[in-house]
Parts: sequence; structure tokens; C-alpha cells
Amino acid sequence: MNYLKPLSWFALAMLMLPFVSCDNEPIPQGLIPTDDPFVAEPGQFLAMIDGVQFVSDSTWAVRTPDGTLRIEAYVFATQEKMTMTIENSLTSSTFNLVSGPGSLNGVVYSDSTNVDNPFTTEFLLGAIGTVNITALTNATIVNPGTTDGNFTFTGVRAVRDDQGNIILDPDGQPIVETIDVTEGNFRAIRFMTGPLNDDDGNGNGDPSEQFFARTNGAEFVDT
Repeated sequence: MNYLKPLSWFALAMLMLPFVSCDNEPIPQGLIPTDDPFVAEPGQFLAMIDGVQFVSDSTWAVRTPDGTLRIEAYVFATQEKMTMTIENSLTSSTFNLVSGPGSLNGVVYSDSTNVDNPFTTEFLLGAIGTVNITALTNATIVNPGTTDGNFTFTGVRAVRDDQGNIILDPDGQPIVETIDVTEGNFRAIRFMTGPLNDDDGNGNGDPSEQFFARTNGAEFVDT
């Protein structure tokens, strides 16, 4: 009867085999964790600026009745501010972020060191950039709209001397500084419908009309 003992051990090993092999099975796509630390949370606006993270503490957004969307994002500790304006943002699509004559599209970025000379996506200085609106829900009378998207751009600015004068190269052209903005993404940025209401076209006015904002996780509507 001793031959039954090795047979029982073999049967036990066979029963355990499916449980051992499951450890090496691929995880179904829907179960893979998605908490990537550089994917925006709802209401957040993120980017890498020359390899340094820009993570918003506060955002506000407004869209005009004809579809010009403006998003502003702030980082309090570094006094950084990024303003993005997108014309005709009535549907999900890809938009050119380069600013120039006849277009409101563009991005303006500044921090505590360059408030008076921000980086922009000005066409004449050789900027490039695009934004892809991946999700868009229109605002109603009582509820804000929301938008998701991702973007990249090269920001430019003319180099200035201590007196604020633009420095020219030997050919008489402005010397230009650039920044590379990559991995830009925003998620569930809420907006209401209203005028842009700024003074200089770059989002630097006082948005006294209705807009939707998010600051340190707290959301509110100003009217």
C-alpha cells in the first residue's frame, strides 16, 4: 500500500498548481492602479516646465458665449501663474496655442522673477504649442461646465536689460529665451459662462464677472 503515499503528494501538488501560477498572470487593464503622481486630480492643472513640476494650488476658468475659454492656474509658493486662452472651444478638439494677429489663442507664464516680462506663445518670437481638449461639458444656467485636456508648448520671451529694453543680436533681431512645457494636463476644470473681462488680453485683468474657481480643494462660484 506504500505506492498510494507518493500518489497523494502528486495529487496535492497538482491541486496547488493553479494557485501558484495565478501569481504570474497579467493584471487585467481595468485593475491596474492609475494613481500616477503627475496626472491631474479634478480641478487641477499640471505641467513640467523645463523639467520642474508646476502643480496648481488654485484655478479659475470662464468661457464666453461664443466659446473662448480661459483657464488660469496659480502656484502660491513660487508666485507662478499660467493663463491659457482657447478660441472656439465648443467641442473636444486639438487647438493651436500660438498667439498672433487676429487670434486670442495663447499661453502666458510668469513667476516672481519675471512678472513684467512673462513667457508667451507669441508667433513672432517663434513659439509653438497645442492643446487637446479631451472632454467638455457645457455650462448651464445653474451648473458649471467642465473640461479636461493636455498640452505642450515652447514659451518665448525677449531678453531685456536692467532698464527693460529689449536686447538685440548683431543682426538687429531680439535675443529670445525659451522654456519647454511638457506633460501639461488638466482635469475637470469647472467654468461658468461670462466675459473674459481682462485689461491686456493676457488674463491679467480683474475677472469680476461670474467665474468658477478652485483653491486648495475648496470650490466656489463668484458672481
